[in-house]
Amino acid sequence: AGPALLAVNHKSDVDPVFVGLAFRRHLRYFAKAELFRQAWFRRLIEALGAIPVRRGESDRQALEMALACLSRGEALMIFPEGTRFVDDDVHEFKPGVGMLALKSGAPVIPVALRGSAGIHTGKVPRVTNVRIVAGPPVDLTGLEGSRSSQYAAAAGRMQEAVTRLYVSA
Repeated sequence: AGPALLAVNHKSDVDPVFVGLAFRRHLRYFAKAELFRQAWFRRLIEALGAIPVRRGESDRQALEMALACLSRGEALMIFPEGTRFVDDDVHEFKPGVGMLALKSGAPVIPVALRGSAGIHTGKVPRVTNVRIVAGPPVDLTGLEGSRSSQYAAAAGRMQEAVTRLYVSA
């Protein structure tokens, strides 16, 4: 119950589905703005809780929508790497997730997802074992320096927490 920011590594297009099935509550999530171009698909992903975000640039509207969701006590799933990586690593988290966490004050739940990258290795999707592990909230206290350095440090702490879980998943 209450607001929560789920920081999840990203390996496949279907990651929001897997993570959504792993949690008992409805999750909102960021989806790249390009996915909202086709009306039928936009209606589908909006019904599933998607919030459009323009990647690679500052998107104030997406930030405001996310903060509004969290202030209403909703849970927001975010893929802080910024894009999918099909290798076996957790990649650097963008500082924007740190900004979102610190501005909202919502607890950050690290979530490691392993195995979904193998689904799209050919023309036909294949069945793989997918594991999802969630950890305790990330401690974001004691961050010092400028706002931008605090955001980067918060993102780094989140990445470390997800990496620890990913190694054990």
